[in-house]
Amino acid sequence: MIEKCDLFRPQLCHECKFSFLRDDSRPVMQIKSASPLSRRVARLFLVLIGLLLLLAAIRLRIVFPHLVGESALDLTSRAIAVHQWFSGHGLYGVHSSTYPPASHVILWPVLGWLPLERVGWMWAFLSIVSLGWLVRWCFCHANLPFATQRWLLAAWLLAMTATSMALWLGQSIPLLLALLTLAVLLIHNYGAKAGWKREIAAVFLMTVALVKPSVSLPFLWLFLWPPARPRVGIGVVLAYAALTVAALRFQNNGLQEMMGWAETVNRNNAGLSEGYANLRVWLAAVGLKSWSHPAALATFLWLGAWTYRYRGSDLWLRLGVTGVVARLWTYHNSYDDMLLLLPLLALLQIAGRNYSSIETSDDFAAPVRAAPVRADFRSEAMQAQWLLTVLALLLLLHAEWLFSPTLWGQAARTLSGLTMVFVLAFLLRHAKRHNAAGDRWSLNFLVSRTQ
Repeated sequence: MIEKCDLFRPQLCHECKFSFLRDDSRPVMQIKSASPLSRRVARLFLVLIGLLLLLAAIRLRIVFPHLVGESALDLTSRAIAVHQWFSGHGLYGVHSSTYPPASHVILWPVLGWLPLERVGWMWAFLSIVSLGWLVRWCFCHANLPFATQRWLLAAWLLAMTATSMALWLGQSIPLLLALLTLAVLLIHNYGAKAGWKREIAAVFLMTVALVKPSVSLPFLWLFLWPPARPRVGIGVVLAYAALTVAALRFQNNGLQEMMGWAETVNRNNAGLSEGYANLRVWLAAVGLKSWSHPAALATFLWLGAWTYRYRGSDLWLRLGVTGVVARLWTYHNSYDDMLLLLPLLALLQIAGRNYSSIETSDDFAAPVRAAPVRADFRSEAMQAQWLLTVLALLLLLHAEWLFSPTLWGQAARTLSGLTMVFVLAFLLRHAKRHNAAGDRWSLNFLVSRTQ
């Protein structure tokens, strides 16, 4: 019997009360804890969660009045660009916007018909809804078996510096992350049995998320390979192409505007030096900034090949790898660190599992073979705990410390970049060693046989 979501008990996506997101076909993951948490450790976790929620309340109390007070620079600039585009005036070359033409059509229902003084209120409302969904996702759809893990992930989402920076500037990353997670759940909870209604909804959500392709485009691979049907990804591509054509009809010379957009992107690529921990910054540091576009394209294609090769691995592992790659493959700033919530979840799942107590059925249980596999699992869990701790602490660093020109600022940026690379390498190795498609003793295979 499916019960309602309870924030204080183990909650998996097949137990959610929302029927369009629930997956009743997947078996329950029966993983036990090695031993009950001691009262002292439990109290430490409660104190940590309380401090994170307090930090989140302080930061959000500061950023929301700034957002609705017409002071969010990026949001105001984007609203001006949308108004200018639909007025028929040329945009690229006279405005700093690097958003592609289709993005203006996607943003018009939100920014195009409102006066500038009301845009902040609309964006604040959408941001609150998006954060509310992401918190709900942390509790009900993240496949974390313990309430402490779910509270910790949700608290870190609200307290991380990237969330505050995104709201302060009016960036779209909270909305994009909500759209992407919802679209992925609609497809991957049902696979080929999703039905045309869920597929259309997923196409719509993913197309809207492509308002900022530098963030959302890497996630397109998750809609092209199984368990999703390829027609979902193809539908996204066709819908985005249609939006591009529709956007160009508002300009006197659409082809010239497309060329102007490409020139603007190339010009910004040659002169932009902001941001940190991405391929563009690293290539520029060694004098190869002109290689940033080929490197980004190669990384994007490699991710497509990887997601196809490991299409049978755990969804949250693939989401974690895609999140890190989306953060590193092109220019991003501190607010886009919200993408690291996905690898944070993957690390939290690996670090919190006790693989020695996975219950297996007698027809394939082999203690002699299982012993080294369980030892490897425990070793990886310890490594995940260290990476999780470092990454989570770095996500709380104040933006002024992160971008400080001092030695401490440079050290923080370097450590952040190295941590992202190490997290990516760890998740790739974990997927390779425990690929469900080829490893009989992988976690997914063990769970699939558990009742």
